Amino acid sequence: MTASRQISRGRKVTLSDLAAIGNFIGGVAVVVSFVFLAFQLRQNTHNQRTSIAIQRTALTQELSISTISDNLEIWVRGGAADQSLTTEDVTRYQAVALMTFWLYEEHYYQRRDGMLDDERWATNINRLRAFMSLPGYRAAWRSIAELYFEAEFRRSVDEVMHAATATAEADAGVKAWKALAVEELAAARAAHDSSSRPLP
Repeated sequence: MTASRQISRGRKVTLSDLAAIGNFIGGVAVVVSFVFLAFQLRQNTHNQRTSIAIQRTALTQELSISTISDNLEIWVRGGAADQSLTTEDVTRYQAVALMTFWLYEEHYYQRRDGMLDDERWATNINRLRAFMSLPGYRAAWRSIAELYFEAEFRRSVDEVMHAATATAEADAGVKAWKALAVEELAAARAAHDSSSRPLP
């Protein structure tokens, strides 16, 4: 067997040529390996950040819900801007409101970093807009925003607050619930009466 091989158009590939080709292929393989490794590291970092963000959101949400539940009367009266609240009551209301703002802050930065989809972000904005219709909640934001939050997040919340319509009716949600509850109760009774009638 000779030291070279015949290929197309009579050109011969020497052992040196084969070695060069082998080195080139090896170099490409190394580059591809580094690209793949970088992608894997980036993906793992993203997954880790997402996991941490989810845990932080769950904790903040749990604290917010429990805090509101434990201070429900203060939450209702504070939202209505009840002027009879004591200094202690106002402090408690601001603390409860602060917990909810921290939760929205988590959602905001998750959205900015691509870890929160459009649907869930829209849901959070709608909820924040509803809270921003309460004069006491608006006052709470204005009184603590610069103390606890960065300018970027403050601008986002300010936009929602300015777009929301403030209402002096603190029990507007209660009135709507009662009206709808009456409708549903009537429908349930009608369905019951209809199912209880004997067949003709």
